[in-house]
Amino acid sequence: MNLSGFRGTPLTRLLVFALLLASLLTSLTNTKHYFHLQLRPHLLHYHQFTRIFLWQTIYANSGELLFACAVLYNLRVMERMFGTRKFASFMVVSWVGTCLAGVAVLGVGKDEWWEESAGRWEWNYLPPGPTAVVFALLAQYHAAVPSIYNIQFLPSGSSSSSYSSQPQATQSQSASEGLDITLTDKLPTYILATQLAFSQPPGSLLAAAVGWIFGYAYRAEIVPGARWRVPGWLFDRSGGEYENLRRRLAAGEFAGPEERGEGARRPLMGQILDQFRGAF
Repeated sequence: MNLSGFRGTPLTRLLVFALLLASLLTSLTNTKHYFHLQLRPHLLHYHQFTRIFLWQTIYANSGELLFACAVLYNLRVMERMFGTRKFASFMVVSWVGTCLAGVAVLGVGKDEWWEESAGRWEWNYLPPGPTAVVFALLAQYHAAVPSIYNIQFLPSGSSSSSYSSQPQATQSQSASEGLDITLTDKLPTYILATQLAFSQPPGSLLAAAVGWIFGYAYRAEIVPGARWRVPGWLFDRSGGEYENLRRRLAAGEFAGPEERGEGARRPLMGQILDQFRGAF
């Protein structure tokens, strides 16, 4: 079911609003410099280990914040597929896992593989923002959500008149002669995510790669905590707008007269009145 807005996705809505509010507050208080992560000097010299779990809490500039919120909005379908509890479990495990994995990847480059003094990129910086978590969720979206529309472009050597004058078999043969390009309705989400990944290279690219790999590792259940779930008491057990429907189905309110144990059919006038009362 294609629902508009954040309907049926309370956790995604909370994440987007929390990310907006946290980024705004850090900008107003001028504390953005406390959230990026560097192996040297933050961890190795100053021992500021709190940064390990802080670098994915805010975005430092409005461009990254805009693209991240747009991607999260497009990925809200994953909460509907997983359910809020499983989606929350995935986000918690992904956040902790990518925070630690990002530090581990920085530790691999601590031997000055890329030296700033040599005029090259230094593998020592992760920009603030949950880019890794967003790409872990994007990996789930890429693997689980099929495309609805596919737009196929024939190679440049093919004649454009083949669509109208040639039969279908000839069109298929022409398309198979060369390399064709297929675009899907998921392309806008990938474009936004690519812009987010290239916002502050190489750190943003590193975070995106860590998140993408972690997302597929979580899907294959090869990371610790892949089957862990958030305790159920943290969520509303009422189930929202669909729980009332489920209870009525379980109580047999939508069953026929024979299934409810009634021997005779209800009068026609009673059935008409039930339609106006909202009963079925």
